[in-house]
Amino acid sequence: MDAAPGLVMTDPRNLYIVVDSTEHIVTLRGSERRSLALIVKPDLSIECRFPRRSSIEVIERFVRSRKNWLQRTIRKVSLRPQPVARTYEQGSRQPFLGVEYGLSLRTANNVQVRLSQGELQLACRKPASTTNVSRVLHHWYGRQAKRIFAERLSYCQQSFPRGPACKGMIVRKMKSRWGSCSSAGLITLNSRLVEYPLKVIDYVIFHELCHLVHFNHNAGFYQLLTDKMPDWQEQRALLS
Repeated sequence: MDAAPGLVMTDPRNLYIVVDSTEHIVTLRGSERRSLALIVKPDLSIECRFPRRSSIEVIERFVRSRKNWLQRTIRKVSLRPQPVARTYEQGSRQPFLGVEYGLSLRTANNVQVRLSQGELQLACRKPASTTNVSRVLHHWYGRQAKRIFAERLSYCQQSFPRGPACKGMIVRKMKSRWGSCSSAGLITLNSRLVEYPLKVIDYVIFHELCHLVHFNHNAGFYQLLTDKMPDWQEQRALLS
């Protein structure tokens, strides 16, 4: 049997499929399971698990039938924040608005955090304590995120003069999303976005504002997002 368009057998353990103009390898794994399943992993690799008795024709047909699901899931997984191993000793690199600053620590009775001379300067009573430095920085990043996101949301909303308005904004840490939009019009943004350039922050905000018009990721949603930010795909690619 010939492989279906866009789905090619490469060897007995893999299939090759094109999703969103990108080539993907689907790794085949037989098991004692009773049904077929597709899995998209955090690194965007794809795995198809199937009962050992399944024929390649059945597997190909199953993968082909799930192509739209693969498209949606790959996009969703690609937007998930990745865990970051952060250190807080003298000279460690701290990202802020797309720039990495060296952390400069000193002892002081009063807590102070500021950007100066290419450094993120932090003063506190116990600068040798990574736990204490982490707590101070987390608080500082949170304050900056709320201020900057409010400014960017106001800016981005100007592109929707006749559209539904955002009813409010929440800033908090999220494990699996950069942003979300509720049916009530409330937008939630991941505080970690403040580590990225302003255009990346704008992309996430535009993404959520477009959901006020198209709640699902349909063709109309992506057309509207492209109208508001033509280079949104470039900005999305910077998220990690």
